[in-house]
Amino acid sequence: MLHNAGSMEKNKTLILCADDFGANPAANAAILALAQCGRLSAASCLVDGPTFDRDVSLLHATQLQTGLHLNFTDDFGQPDSVMPINQLVLAAYLRRLKVSVVQTAVARQLDRFESLMGRAPDYIDGHLHVHQLPIIRDALLAEMTKRYGHMSTQPWLRNTRFRKASGLPTALALKARTIQALGSAKLVRLAAAKHFTTNAGFLGVYGFTGGESAYSKYMQAWLGAVQDGDVLMCHPECGDEARDAQRCAEYHVLSSGDFAAWLDANSIRLG
Repeated sequence: MLHNAGSMEKNKTLILCADDFGANPAANAAILALAQCGRLSAASCLVDGPTFDRDVSLLHATQLQTGLHLNFTDDFGQPDSVMPINQLVLAAYLRRLKVSVVQTAVARQLDRFESLMGRAPDYIDGHLHVHQLPIIRDALLAEMTKRYGHMSTQPWLRNTRFRKASGLPTALALKARTIQALGSAKLVRLAAAKHFTTNAGFLGVYGFTGGESAYSKYMQAWLGAVQDGDVLMCHPECGDEARDAQRCAEYHVLSSGDFAAWLDANSIRLG
């Protein structure tokens, strides 16, 4: 395996996944810039976002894995019905989501991804992790089986299995465990039954506060905990149109020399 002079062999592969491509110009700019300098593995796409169409050709030209960021919460003027995440979770677990409506939304978003990208997604996840919720996960797996079950290389699914990292505030671990509890284990079992793969563990959950200092601390803890095949989620943005300063802080940390050094120190390659 090739590695930088002076660094140890990188024997753990991490999928560093930036969410929300298509949400706004700042998200697209950050993701494309990080892809160009080799600081990302994957980009999750909001196919109905206002800037997905505009920059899809630029994304296609990168070496990133590209996935569908299944959306049931954010209104971009799409025909699918959306609702706030707390209401969606409750409706899913009370079985109050209309199955046919969910099925139509899943199929339409996959259609749009395939039409604009010219191929199937490399993987599928969910905006605010909605893909792991009851009814939604069933509709998604059924649609994936119909479309991709015959393919030799199939899309994988992002699961939110908690990866414990030392040195993080208790509140962040609790948030990550709560996300996991909302459907990770069941999603993994259902996916395996249909022969779809998932990532090993999941990192990157925090409260979107603290600036570069806090994010640097969290990132070092996450990288110290990485096991081969894990996913680390991020939400970088840059420029005047960024939604908030914390997303810019993520971009600055990920594009820094320190971040490259932390990868080397933990024998991690992005893949």
